[in-house]
Amino acid sequence: AHAEPVFAKLLGEQMTTGNPFTVFGGFQLENGRLDIKKHGLFPIVATARTLAIRHGICERSTRARLEQLIALDIGGEPDMKAMLAGHTMLIGLLLAQQTHDIYAGIPVSNRVEINALAREQQAQLKSLIKRLQSAPDLVRDLMFASPATLGQ
Repeated sequence: AHAEPVFAKLLGEQMTTGNPFTVFGGFQLENGRLDIKKHGLFPIVATARTLAIRHGICERSTRARLEQLIALDIGGEPDMKAMLAGHTMLIGLLLAQQTHDIYAGIPVSNRVEINALAREQQAQLKSLIKRLQSAPDLVRDLMFASPATLGQ
């Protein structure tokens, strides 16, 4: 059973998180840090939650929701697979930063010190965050999708 479309649509409309990039394409940082939850985890979790509710998926974890959405074959598979991988990467970066901060006596937050990351990690993070900018579009595209409507 699919959820009431109005409710799912309202959830989807709450997904805008602002632009995490400068005009030159670098991250907009606060004290050298980027809010990973706001610009990374939130778009992934909100996409998974909104589409799961809309398509009648009862899973609670983001990973399980994304896997079930992929299995529904409603479209967006490359984006959702990227979200699965990105979710794992972001959680890893966040936990590593929080562990470092605890040992350094710094209050724990959702912000990751970008310059402390390896260059490759920075590039992967930038690529993911750029891709996540289109998460609201993905939700709009898949809100009323079904395997039967693909290809039309």
